[in-house]
Amino acid sequence: MQSNNRVRHADTDSYRYVSASVVKTLKQVQGDVLLLFFLLAVILSSCAGGSKLSNQNLSYIYNPELEELHPQFKVVNVKDSVSRLFFKIDATELLYTKKQGDDVFSANFTVSYQVITS
Repeated sequence: MQSNNRVRHADTDSYRYVSASVVKTLKQVQGDVLLLFFLLAVILSSCAGGSKLSNQNLSYIYNPELEELHPQFKVVNVKDSVSRLFFKIDATELLYTKKQGDDVFSANFTVSYQVITS
């Protein structure tokens, strides 16, 4: 009779082992499904294009020579104490912008000078 109890006990343990294994396998499948869903979401979100494209020329960032103006200038001494500065700037080297709500494009630049006594 004890051998029957042992067999039943062994069968019960085997059944418990199988059900625990099935539960573990289901948890692994759930983890795999969640991982697959996460990877799919990352891949699909990385394939989205930029929602805002720009037509602004940013080449001056990479080539500083393009940032500077290349003016032509001439200084004429009118008197001992008076000099006149003539300059010419290529209009294509300026950055033209327009204010919000305005239809006119405009550009600004500054002329700096230093007087040196001889």
